[in-house]
Amino acid sequence: RDFISLEDEVVTFKEGQNCTNIKLKIDLSKLDYLTKAKANIVIGAGESTALSTFGKSSLVLSLSRKPTWVEFEEKGIYTSQFLGTSKEVTILKAEEAPFYIIKDCYVKNIRVDLDKNGIATIEQQRAFLHAEYGTGYAIGTGYLDADQKTVIMQIQFLVDLNGQWGIVSGTAFEESFTIPER
Repeated sequence: RDFISLEDEVVTFKEGQNCTNIKLKIDLSKLDYLTKAKANIVIGAGESTALSTFGKSSLVLSLSRKPTWVEFEEKGIYTSQFLGTSKEVTILKAEEAPFYIIKDCYVKNIRVDLDKNGIATIEQQRAFLHAEYGTGYAIGTGYLDADQKTVIMQIQFLVDLNGQWGIVSGTAFEESFTIPER
């Protein structure tokens, strides 16, 4: 994607200076909230000019858009096959996109991103602490049942077993949450 460029093609440094300001043009309409983008900026130096104190001739600029999170006034309901419970939870929604954070559904919060078709993605993230295995992670997929205002997910819970990922109970669990009205 061509979402970032320099405002001026030539970057100049004042005599004796090794830093300068540059202006970037960034087209945020091409950088959605699910994309983490990188741009490589290459610096060409003159004959008598050092590229940098570390000898690097380029730098990588990483960009991602962070949503603005707003808490629903009402509680949602989180139902967990993994925990065998159903409970009220606080839910945050991004103002810019259908992304949700379910607070305290395990020990940690879980972020769930929906795309324009209502398909849910749960990127690998910390979920809980296990007394024997340490940090447990959640990863999964799901979908929005728009009629029920419920996101239904299949989540696998992983633990690190001597450098290898192990799936807790060897299966995915059905987890869901209702989206509050307000």
